Amino acid sequence: MLKNTEKIKKIYLNYRLLIFSILSFSIPFIIYILTLQKKLVGGDTTWYALQLPAMEVMVPTGYPAFSIIGKLFSMIPVGELAYRLNFISAIFGGLTILFLFLAINKFTKNSVISFAGSLTFAFLLDYWTVANRLEFDTMNSFFIAIIIYSMVLYTENPGRKNLYFFAAALGLSLTNHPIAFFIMPAFILYVVLVKPGMFKSAKSVLTGILFFLMPLTLYVWLPIRSLQGYGPVTSLKNFIYYITGKDETGRVHGGSFDHWSIKSFSDAGSQFIKIIYANLGPVLLIIALLGLIYLFRKNWKLAISSIFLIILNFTITALYLGWTPNNYTINVMMILSIYLSLGFLLIYDKITTLFEIIKHKRISGHDNDLENKNRLKKINLFNYIIVIIIFISFLASPILLAVKNYERADFSKPLEIYAFWNEIFDRVENNSIIYVFSASANIGLFINIYERPEKNITFIQNKDEKYNAENVKKDLAEGRKIYFVGIEDKLVTLFNVKKITSYYWERMGEQIILYDYEGEKKDIKIVPNLEKKDFSFGKKLEIEYRIINDNDADLEITSIEMALSGNLNFIGVNQEGTIGIDPSMVGGKYMWVKSFPIKAKSEINIILILRAISPGKAEIDFKVTSQDYYFGAELVEINISD
Repeated sequence: MLKNTEKIKKIYLNYRLLIFSILSFSIPFIIYILTLQKKLVGGDTTWYALQLPAMEVMVPTGYPAFSIIGKLFSMIPVGELAYRLNFISAIFGGLTILFLFLAINKFTKNSVISFAGSLTFAFLLDYWTVANRLEFDTMNSFFIAIIIYSMVLYTENPGRKNLYFFAAALGLSLTNHPIAFFIMPAFILYVVLVKPGMFKSAKSVLTGILFFLMPLTLYVWLPIRSLQGYGPVTSLKNFIYYITGKDETGRVHGGSFDHWSIKSFSDAGSQFIKIIYANLGPVLLIIALLGLIYLFRKNWKLAISSIFLIILNFTITALYLGWTPNNYTINVMMILSIYLSLGFLLIYDKITTLFEIIKHKRISGHDNDLENKNRLKKINLFNYIIVIIIFISFLASPILLAVKNYERADFSKPLEIYAFWNEIFDRVENNSIIYVFSASANIGLFINIYERPEKNITFIQNKDEKYNAENVKKDLAEGRKIYFVGIEDKLVTLFNVKKITSYYWERMGEQIILYDYEGEKKDIKIVPNLEKKDFSFGKKLEIEYRIINDNDADLEITSIEMALSGNLNFIGVNQEGTIGIDPSMVGGKYMWVKSFPIKAKSEINIILILRAISPGKAEIDFKVTSQDYYFGAELVEINISD
């Protein structure tokens, strides 16, 4: 038994780095897979899902590394396309934790502590929820983890080989999320501080620049695909604008740098702190603060550079957006996980030092060797037990986070917005046309192209040139079945639709409705009749509104609405008109909420009695609702004299 224990211990000591490396990747990777989104979530990620398989040039700055890797994953002949694309984040999420573990382990020289620190980062809610669905962020965090690892290697051996590895990793990070460019000075500062003399060598500097530039050649992807018809980068000028995140007007894609104000910084700072606190909580933050202090003792250069990185990360976020999105704090939380590991190490070092002192005091002064040996065995056994308890307490951090966040991070069931779009494709006829006006249009487009092509649906979004009344009429003339998902006002005015089903998308605050086409909207004329337009203060006046149906079909008015300026009072309705009921008051407007039929080629009317109550210009705004649409009369203006 003792021999087996010693054998296991020897294997562990010889292979513990390999063991913990495998666990550092596999545990978060498996959890990310178990909670992986199998479909789409809407928003930007669905646009990525549409562009990656088609090898289209993505939005500025182009994201060539993400584009190329995304295309490769889309070609894997396993599972559905959406799943394969979401799988990218799980892979790079696991690799991020692996290299973060390796980097931390170089500092702490303690695999358990490094494992606990890296897995704590793995199960922070805001990282977990980008590691199990398609996003830029996990690839960006992977590149940052590679940079940190290369920095640690350079710390141990500040030679040219490790410098060039660092330079290549730095260049690679710039082929993904642009935030890497703005935090790059912090990494460079550290490398310079480690060995300033290295940069006196022209050969080292020039070769380092070459290694830095090599990954940036991936940006050739943009003009190549653009010239093939899959992007807008067709000139050197366009290329420069695109990779710097601008258009030819100088406008910055996705944001601007016009947010500088004390309030914007204060708001962004408050959001920044709240996000960090919500993810880590007070206990881990206190340990991380102790770890930062300990880091100053062990490696002040890294401590200074890491604080500089946090400042840069926050500053560019506040300047660019004026607020703090959760995913813009991921790099900072990665740095905090390093601090946290150093905090664990501080606790471990202090406790083990204390036990060494106790052991020394208990053994010294005793001459009996047998007694000393027995005492030493008991102390060592107790010491081992305490160390195990300490390590278990450290490992409790990621375990508790995993348990706490699992339900909120579990995307394994398709979201309701995807299920709604899938229902739409179940309901609509094959070979039909869907006119779409919705923020969720990209989900429907993805399903149409990659998941339900057998339906042969023509998908027309409101931003397309074909989204117009003339094209709808042309499709109808050709006998095509027409549906609408949401509908723009310019079509509402012309076509009647019938609701089939709907879904409220809470994320965007949008009520998405699937409509069936029910024919062209019949026009209604509203003609105001007023004998004169000049009245004296205090006088009564009557105005008649004729509501005319010149169509061959019967129509129905479902409500009437009237708004008066403040110098007019409503007195009542003249009973000589077709409509003789009094209105109710809703939101400062007079409302008649009742059905009023109008036969084909006929009209109805309402005669309103008003009083002029103060001098000045007065206005009467009158409209009716029919076929779920407002038809308004010409605004009536009158003059009231003293």
